[in-house]
Order: sequence, then structure tokens, then C-alpha cells
Amino acid sequence: MAEIGQLRRKKKLAKRKPEPSMHRKRMAVEFWKSGKKGPLKLDTVRHNFSFVTSRVQLHHYEKQIMVKEKFIAVRLGILFHFKAAKHHHLVVHDRDLGGH
Repeated sequence: MAEIGQLRRKKKLAKRKPEPSMHRKRMAVEFWKSGKKGPLKLDTVRHNFSFVTSRVQLHHYEKQIMVKEKFIAVRLGILFHFKAAKHHHLVVHDRDLGGH
């Protein structure tokens, strides 16, 4: 009986489509949010982006995009502080890169 459950899980995993790229996710979310009176209907978004299956998925993509943008901002801030310290010939420690 347990083997049947494992086979079903394997089949379900095999049917999954590959994850769309971050660029495609961003395009789908921007299109969804582009309505003049609020977000567009799910069917409209699905018509242009077949990988979208639900509004929850769109919200999840939106959150992923925000997290990635925050990560990039932090990374660029650290790089800026590192370059500034090196320009002034300072010894750089991890705690120095926080920007405090």
C-alpha cells in the first residue's frame, strides 16, 4: 500500500512543469497589476501567461520579486561600502560593511 503512494508522488512530481524564470514571473505580475481599476482577472493573465494557475501563485511571485529586489539592494550597498573603504586604503572587516 505504501508503494502505491510513493508511485503516485513520483508521477505527480514528474508532471510538474519547470519553474518559470524570474523575468517571466515579473512580466506576469506586472501584467496582472496593470489594470486601470485594480488587478486584472485571472483568466486574462492565464491567456497571456500559461504557467500562471492561481491568484495565490501571483501573490507568491510578487513576494519573490520583492525579496530578490531587497537582496540586490543590500548587496549593492555592501559593495559600495567595500569600494569606499578600499579607496581610502582601510582594512575591511565584515562588521565594517554593514553601513552603520
